[in-house]
Amino acid sequence: GVVRVYRDWQTQRRLVSAWNLLPELVPQASSGNRISCGLCVAWDSATELLAGAGDTKYVRLWDCKTEMKLTDLPSATDSFVTSLSMNESARLLAASYNDGSIRLYDPRSPPASARVMMYREHGKFVLCCRSQLNGKLVSGCTDGIVKVWDMRRQSSTSTIKTGQNLILFDIHQSAPLFAGWTISSQLSVHNLNTGKVLNQIRYHEGILGQRLNSVNCLRFHPSLVQLASGSADSYLSLHGLRKY
Repeated sequence: GVVRVYRDWQTQRRLVSAWNLLPELVPQASSGNRISCGLCVAWDSATELLAGAGDTKYVRLWDCKTEMKLTDLPSATDSFVTSLSMNESARLLAASYNDGSIRLYDPRSPPASARVMMYREHGKFVLCCRSQLNGKLVSGCTDGIVKVWDMRRQSSTSTIKTGQNLILFDIHQSAPLFAGWTISSQLSVHNLNTGKVLNQIRYHEGILGQRLNSVNCLRFHPSLVQLASGSADSYLSLHGLRKY
């Protein structure tokens, strides 16, 4: 549950602050048979607000400017948080859970009434949810179903079935793209508007090029059309648009 904040990380990285955001978080090594995603965080650069959650009963909000805890938003569920996303325009916090639910919180409201919406259309473990710059919320679960939400409505606006079970999943913050690592050991990139597969990168040993082993983390660049994947053998691959 430890968080570290740095500044000038591109030139001369300096540690600004460090603290234990969630002391109650059970370490993954000590969780036994219970599955957990560890510590999940979301950052709002406009307000310098940090949200953190995990296998706990609440979502904690922290003001990094004053280095003080703002509040704890109760989850009201025994499920753990799998991902967090902050919507900077609407000032809403989205949290996905392993029971397939997605909850929207308004940090400006009192903790007891902070939850403003709950979605329950996913039937499996939600891998990731992301608030895009256009005000939409996108989520994907382990059965390969991707849903797009209008946060003003009670139900999803569109559903995409990839036809593949996913292990990892991520959504681009501004471009209509999402990517997933499947159980068949391939990295698939899709168009969010149509669901069309744009590219598939399969596991290979790297005899003629860069090796791609089993991927254990996946993340889009927040503004550039680039996708980074990290594998268990300490390789980091960066995928982008093809240059002709």
